[in-house]
Amino acid sequence: GYAVVDGVFGRDMARRLRSEVVDLYERGLMHKNCTHLVKNNTTALLEKSQIHEAELTLDSDIQSAAPLCSSLNSDHTLATMLSLLMPQLALDGQAIKLQYNAGSGGCFPLHYDSDEQLDGRRVTAIFYLNPGWTEAQGGQLRLYPFPAPPLDVAPLEDRLVLFASTRMLHRVLPSTAPSRCCFTIWLSQVRRRALVRQAPSLASLEPSGSPSDDPQAAVRFLMHPLLRQHVSKYVYASEWTRSLEESHADSEARSAMLEQHHKEVALIQRSLGKYLGVMDQLGWSLALVCANGLSRSVSASVFVRIVQILWWGRGSASASIGWTFSMTRITRYAGRLLGGLHRTGATAEAVAVALPQMAALHYAASSSPLARASGVASTSGMDGMTRMWPWHSAAGQKRGMFIQTQPTPNPNSLMFVPDRSVMESGTLEFSSARESMKSPLAKKLFAVDGISSVFFGSDFITVTKKDEYSWPVLKPDIFAAIMDFYSSGELLITGEQALACSDTAIHEDDSEVVAMIKELLETRIRPAVQEDGGDIQFKGFEEDTGTVLVKLVGACSTCPSSTVTLKSGIENMLMHYIPEVKSVIEAPPDETEEEGVKEFAKFEKSIGATDEEGTKEVNPMAAHLSA
Repeated sequence: GYAVVDGVFGRDMARRLRSEVVDLYERGLMHKNCTHLVKNNTTALLEKSQIHEAELTLDSDIQSAAPLCSSLNSDHTLATMLSLLMPQLALDGQAIKLQYNAGSGGCFPLHYDSDEQLDGRRVTAIFYLNPGWTEAQGGQLRLYPFPAPPLDVAPLEDRLVLFASTRMLHRVLPSTAPSRCCFTIWLSQVRRRALVRQAPSLASLEPSGSPSDDPQAAVRFLMHPLLRQHVSKYVYASEWTRSLEESHADSEARSAMLEQHHKEVALIQRSLGKYLGVMDQLGWSLALVCANGLSRSVSASVFVRIVQILWWGRGSASASIGWTFSMTRITRYAGRLLGGLHRTGATAEAVAVALPQMAALHYAASSSPLARASGVASTSGMDGMTRMWPWHSAAGQKRGMFIQTQPTPNPNSLMFVPDRSVMESGTLEFSSARESMKSPLAKKLFAVDGISSVFFGSDFITVTKKDEYSWPVLKPDIFAAIMDFYSSGELLITGEQALACSDTAIHEDDSEVVAMIKELLETRIRPAVQEDGGDIQFKGFEEDTGTVLVKLVGACSTCPSSTVTLKSGIENMLMHYIPEVKSVIEAPPDETEEEGVKEFAKFEKSIGATDEEGTKEVNPMAAHLSA
């Protein structure tokens, strides 16, 4: 994965950092960056003539010459925070490199920063120091979140880019700016790496069926960390070659490096021969997306959808997919693929290979009785992560709706992510059918037997079920309820509107400690909790004991690991930054909540009361509700 964060240090701090990097370059304290070419037990160094670097962590002279940059070397906040939010990282080491790109086309070739079997680097963090940068100057960081399409990140001043060191293929495009400055922080596992077990053999990971019978299993195998880097080198072989040529001046060493690259690609072809068809399909689909200018707008999940539509949407493989698709989308993307083949200069042979696929898809779109009847093609099979439903909007226009599901740490909670926004601001939880009366969507969901709570986020709906019910039984009804709501044109909330996270709004009478707690909850903790389908609410701070009172809602409220979340995550983070905080606990229900639960229990009892012999009493209200 990757993340882009702007405004990390502020402009003044960023410019002071840049001044130190420029000063190191002008004083000749930097060295040329080199690509290492290992061949026949010897190492050749290929200079990048315009790229100059300095190892801040290893060089005491650099630390003395750049004291502000050096102060970052002793600050482990980033590693600490990432480890708190993502405990599996266990980051306990870091190294910093300063960089000055003198322009004239200075760039980097495609590469991964690390390999899980070779060193402990896990997270790459690049901080850019380039005021007044323009797109015409180039020098963008190009990320390849394979198998999703690549995207370019501008090296703007005070911008931080983070990505997985071992998983993210990337390069730097040629820069014409007179100076392009940045520094890179590599965050590593040191102690944990010593405990890493030997990697499993590829034979134990390989699917039993053929790629043509189960292409999804083939893709899962190819995306395993042990293979992903090799597969991406094959798919991007031509672009990889071009990046090597752009990054190094013509020389015997560069020719040797290109020869080695071609040999590696040929070896990958031989080793993964049975999967070449699937790998080529991924490559052509990437060409389609890029040729049509879609790489910025197509997410990884949408890209997978496109691949499945184009290549695996019909035939014997369809039974293992579990997706449904609009036929208009099939023909649209088929046409785009053909256009992509043409615009990317594909050979006649390549187009000839693609045309049968296009003809079959076009035939399916125009001839399927189901397509003619409903405008939607469907495949049956295992329970999938996404569904596409046909529905009529309020205006009467027939459309398709994608609803994706995402698991949460709570096995009884599931996130449903429609292809449109849910809450315009804030979040809202419904813990009972009584509370759902103010939301047509929540009311529809509680009408499904087995639902215990509903939670609305900005772009997701978290549904929590009762223990005795199973998701395969509930999901079709939940999908239908969401579809019915969006087709009705009703408002999400009637009457009272949700407040935009007012619990963390900082007030004039808040103490400095409370203000800091609210700031951390809002900026650091809430986004992480919402990623798991829930939210956190600030309920108070007891100054005499240093206790922070919070309430977990959504998927987190009934999660078995909520105690771990409170103690290992939230409590550790708040105590790390705010010495006055001694503990974090779940706030007890307030009087209003308790009274509401009691009143609703009385109401339910009055509807379905039984006498001492177990005979159900006839209640006028019950009769009215059941009519």
